[in-house]
Amino acid sequence: MRCEALSRDNTLCLYPPMRIVKGKKRLCILHTEAFFRGEQTKWAPKRLLEWDLKRRLQLAVEYEALRHLNMEVL
Repeated sequence: MRCEALSRDNTLCLYPPMRIVKGKKRLCILHTEAFFRGEQTKWAPKRLLEWDLKRRLQLAVEYEALRHLNMEVL
């Protein structure tokens, strides 16, 4: 999981979520503090979050397959 807010440069926040606000939005500690200070929070589109999750899952599968291949060679 990732923080569901966008960074200042409009990219996905790389920090893990620590708190749920508004009943469903997951925010890291930095964005949580900014949210409760009343700063404007830009939310990441759901489609972008889903794409990032699928990308990270695919990388994990590829690394696991590579690890198994390396174990067979040794």
